[in-house]
Amino acid sequence: MHFQKVNRVYSAKELNRVLSGQKYFNTDYSKFKGKPYDEFLYDKINLAKRNGDEMLKNKPGLWYQYDPYTNISKYLHDIFPVDTF
Repeated sequence: MHFQKVNRVYSAKELNRVLSGQKYFNTDYSKFKGKPYDEFLYDKINLAKRNGDEMLKNKPGLWYQYDPYTNISKYLHDIFPVDTF
């Protein structure tokens, strides 16, 4: 969500390939995974929030029927003491 809209499920292999790319972490993500991400994501919080909000739009039915799904964008104001992302 921090880099692009997500509207489909990625396999672990696909996700590692995408996130390893130059536009993203620019390193072998499978080896990087679990290390501090802050410097890569800090300036992308607003984009992630917009993409998360977009994912929630026009979703009929029950939330657990969707894959992928996230609702974290609804709670960012509760988690972080700021008004703007």
